[in-house]
Amino acid sequence: MPTKIKPRLCPCPTCGAARKVRVYRGADLRHARERADLKLRELARRSGLSVGYLSDVELDRRRATARVVSLYEALP
Repeated sequence: MPTKIKPRLCPCPTCGAARKVRVYRGADLRHARERADLKLRELARRSGLSVGYLSDVELDRRRATARVVSLYEALP
């Protein structure tokens, strides 16, 4: 069964408008990966993304794209 990751709602980062956008915290994504008992290097190899990029997402240095969120949500 895929991992359930709860998104945080915050003001739109582009325009600051009242509409809300979903933002996933890197720590939530990291915990999903750890629950699936996967090392970052293995997830990167399976996904075709770099270890550095995934690390930056998990450390909140970069935003999680829809592709990355889908990848983490599909973890067992």
